[in-house]
Amino acid sequence: MLFAFMLAFIVSYSLGLRKNKVLLEKYYTLVNEWVRERFRVIEKRRYRLSGFKVRCKSNDAPLESLDITLYLVNRENLLHHIVSKFKPHDDVFLCEANFKARPRFSMEIIRPEKDGLNEKMKKVAVIGRLEVWASDSEAASSLLEGDIQDEVERLNDVIIRVSLRGEKPHLIYSFTPTENKLVAALRLAEKFGEHFKPVKPKPRFLRE
Repeated sequence: MLFAFMLAFIVSYSLGLRKNKVLLEKYYTLVNEWVRERFRVIEKRRYRLSGFKVRCKSNDAPLESLDITLYLVNRENLLHHIVSKFKPHDDVFLCEANFKARPRFSMEIIRPEKDGLNEKMKKVAVIGRLEVWASDSEAASSLLEGDIQDEVERLNDVIIRVSLRGEKPHLIYSFTPTENKLVAALRLAEKFGEHFKPVKPKPRFLRE
């Protein structure tokens, strides 16, 4: 019995380590190719084979900054595979973005079966299996019109939670990574950023 457990532990460790190494390299390459075209990377950090973090700044894009962090599940641990049979959990990307202008309201896009909200929020919409709650229903509905709602609907199966708020970071969202939707999920921050640009001052002759 002990020998069988030790053998299972060694096999799980070897296969899990190899799987995480493959996923880490794949996602690291995809993220770096995407950010290189849009941002100035100021920091890259790897957490061995459990994930990485890329921090970016921008002067021209709709975003002021974007931090991208990947957390890989502990596949080399035999207990992970046992526990996941009863309580599944996945690899997760966490993105934190700051806009050029501060949002004037709060909004949450959640999986209702997993997340709770404070009493000040009101339900604004349902997009697939996700619910949209906001402190200002009119502002949130206006924001959702067009590309934001379309993008959330397209990413419905990978989004875990999206939080928009006035304090920094202005946007925090998490999603489960898939190779064919990773770039679209990363671009969600830019889609939000397009709606929060500083208002250009009027020319002097129009103000007089």
